[in-house]
Amino acid sequence: MAEPSRVAESDGAADLRDRADMLALAGDFERAVPLYREPTTANPKDAALRRKLAGGLDATGAGEEAIACYRSVSKGSTCLMRT
Repeated sequence: MAEPSRVAESDGAADLRDRADMLALAGDFERAVPLYREPTTANPKDAALRRKLAGGLDATGAGEEAIACYRSVSKGSTCLMRT
């Protein structure tokens, strides 16, 4: 059975998430972070995705925003993201 967050996610958001995962695996967090933002916005309760976004933010030097995302995961709330 698919994860509930994956079921609710559109194909476009899933594609962005997959592309972001590949970029992050290659260490290209500058390009991965923007791609993580859209599916995170579309599915803000997806804790695994928010952790990936937070890790990417941390890797790019956006420490304060990364901390806010990590804290949101632990509290079960959504990330406060800049636009």
